[in-house]
Amino acid sequence: MPTEKTTQAEKFEFAELESLAQKVAQIQGMPAELKERLSKMLSRLNRMATTGGYAEQFDNISRYIDTVSSIPWVATTKDQLNLEEAKKLLDKTHFGMDTTKERIL
Repeated sequence: MPTEKTTQAEKFEFAELESLAQKVAQIQGMPAELKERLSKMLSRLNRMATTGGYAEQFDNISRYIDTVSSIPWVATTKDQLNLEEAKKLLDKTHFGMDTTKERIL
């Protein structure tokens, strides 16, 4: 017989799953393969929550889905290819590290 604490934990897990599923459904511009992979991961999380097999994987997978779904897939920016500006910015924000800055530039 499940305890009140277990019931609360299960409610939280299912609420989190529902939230993640809504995020994935609302994503625009994501590659189809990745969206399919996220759907499979959501199914896996649902099975974990249903069977009560809470694992460390639940946290890792849910965090991954949350991170991937927060990426602005359709947003674009104009590339800035000015190496002099990049050098100035690196010199301003990173003292020393000359070898590393040369490799970056």
